[in-house]
Amino acid sequence: GQEFAAHYRHYEDRLVNFGVSALGGRDLRIRVWEFAEGSFEVLDSSEYTVPGKAFAFVHDFAVTENYYVFYLNPITLDLKTFGLEYLWGKSSIAQCLKMTEGIPGKWYLVPRGPARAKGEKPKMLDVPLSITQFIFHHANAYEQDGLIYADSVCLQGGIDFGMTLDNADKTYFRGNEYGGAGPWAGLFRHVLDPAKGTVKRYLLADRGCEFPSCNPKVVGQRHRYIYAATARTRGPNFGPNVGVLKVDASQPEGQVAHDAWVPECKSQFGGEPIFVPKVGAQKEDDGYLLVLMYDAKSHKSYLAILDASNLQQGPVTKLRMPHHLTAGLHGSWSPA
Repeated sequence: GQEFAAHYRHYEDRLVNFGVSALGGRDLRIRVWEFAEGSFEVLDSSEYTVPGKAFAFVHDFAVTENYYVFYLNPITLDLKTFGLEYLWGKSSIAQCLKMTEGIPGKWYLVPRGPARAKGEKPKMLDVPLSITQFIFHHANAYEQDGLIYADSVCLQGGIDFGMTLDNADKTYFRGNEYGGAGPWAGLFRHVLDPAKGTVKRYLLADRGCEFPSCNPKVVGQRHRYIYAATARTRGPNFGPNVGVLKVDASQPEGQVAHDAWVPECKSQFGGEPIFVPKVGAQKEDDGYLLVLMYDAKSHKSYLAILDASNLQQGPVTKLRMPHHLTAGLHGSWSPA
């Protein structure tokens, strides 16, 4: 079998996904497939090799009319840890990876659709070192006036692959409530200019967050709203995810506008919000957000269902479970 990422995209009438693998411990291979919606009939597939980027940690991607959009993290293999610990079963392979100072992040633009039909080749855009950060997840990307706008969560301060459930406690998290100095995960917009080869970035929300997403109907198009799991406090803090953030991405550069719901009880923690459009939806935020919550006090889980157009009212209903569910990363939904 071939590698298949956890982050697929519904673009128009297609399901698009990718897979990555390391070639000889040096180069990165990226495969992309486009399937007919509702089946696994392959309508298009392609493969690319990126020299020297075997450990770029490509976890997610975005799709626009003309491009598959990938971010290549400045990650290298720590050979000392690999040889002295991993090979002896004392660490995971992830703990052998490290952010490397002085190496820029890179946006890798792979032509699809009209651009590929014109014979366009992949483009690599260097991110200025001053704004190079680690990126796990993208909310969406779209094209406008020759530019590509990519909205992603950036980990300010990089990523600590040595942090595990065994050694992480509240002092890992940043902010007065926790006392730690860990990374801050903020939502940013990167503006890519393929013609000039330039990249700039600005902040979309001044609140720590992760697992960003949008209404699947606007994938690859200019979107207004982004939803994400969020921490309890605003500002440059990074705590555990407890609620849901809704960001208005239509604001001018330099302005932020967002809303949030967090449970009053501080023993509750949340996961990735999943957007489900309402039947007959007319507006972009006509839908529900499904969030799996865990209550540490009762040691039970519940599914919170929120109206995406009105987070302040809190869950419209809670589907309580007689037990807890193990914390996960990603989810999906299917019509009844």
